[in-house]
Amino acid sequence: MNNKTGLSLVSLHTAAEVEQFSESWYRKTDKHPEFELSYHMNSKSIKDVSFIKGRVMSGHAPCPRGRYLPNFGSRDASVIQESFDSLKTSADTVASFEGSILVLHAGYTMDGPVYTKYIKRKKVLEEYDKQSDYLWLKEGSICKPGYGNSEEYKVHMKETLKNLMEAAAICMDRGVRLAVENLNPRLTYLFQMPEDFVRMTEEIDNIFICIDIGHLWVSSLVHNYDYFTALQLLTSTGRVVSAHIHDNPSNSGSNPNYSDDHRTLGTGVVPITESVLHLVKNSSANLVIEAASDPLKNLETLDRIVSLQD
Repeated sequence: MNNKTGLSLVSLHTAAEVEQFSESWYRKTDKHPEFELSYHMNSKSIKDVSFIKGRVMSGHAPCPRGRYLPNFGSRDASVIQESFDSLKTSADTVASFEGSILVLHAGYTMDGPVYTKYIKRKKVLEEYDKQSDYLWLKEGSICKPGYGNSEEYKVHMKETLKNLMEAAAICMDRGVRLAVENLNPRLTYLFQMPEDFVRMTEEIDNIFICIDIGHLWVSSLVHNYDYFTALQLLTSTGRVVSAHIHDNPSNSGSNPNYSDDHRTLGTGVVPITESVLHLVKNSSANLVIEAASDPLKNLETLDRIVSLQD
């Protein structure tokens, strides 16, 4: 398979940092790095990095950042309209950088808007937590195992899939593939279960998958499914076009810890090497570092792992 590697701009906060990283990577490899535009970026920061046009593989909606995250699971018409407007802007942005993939957190088990600003989003989600019967662990707002079989999850998943059909068509009209990302087991998050993606790909043409291996690891622990079986199920759809690569220390032992903290590769317990080699063998997905720090070190590590397949 022909897998490109690249870096999410989530770990680079200014145009100067992007330029410095690019120069450092070029000196080391004699190649220009490729990037994924981050959902943290606003209109100004996107304009400031216009020099990486042609070196963008993908973008992560909402890009540029607006007031809300898309929520295609909502039954509120105004929230759905906001979500489609955001999606169109994000797809246009990716296309303007000559990228070909838009990564999306598709929906939530709630009807109201989901704020991009962390403090506002946290307040809304904490209010939801208090009213839900499905909160398992307060720390991290972890849902109960089996949340994917709950009625509220099923209802909002149905809404999401209905709206994703149009969302995928909107992106394709712009020459961009829509790739839905699997999420960690936080209460309100949809697409925690690998079976969700099988259903999605069976019901919708021209929609794709972004596998986040850190999210998959945490979700497999909470929902008690085998991580590598899930990874195989996702790649077997033939729709995996992107993967987010990062580490975390999550475990379900005697002192369980479920933490999606996007660590540097090798500093957690996610089976990074085995996962990357599986993706290289079974897909042509772009492999994107989405760790919060150490961009140069992480991309070097990723490239070294990919080379083991040669």
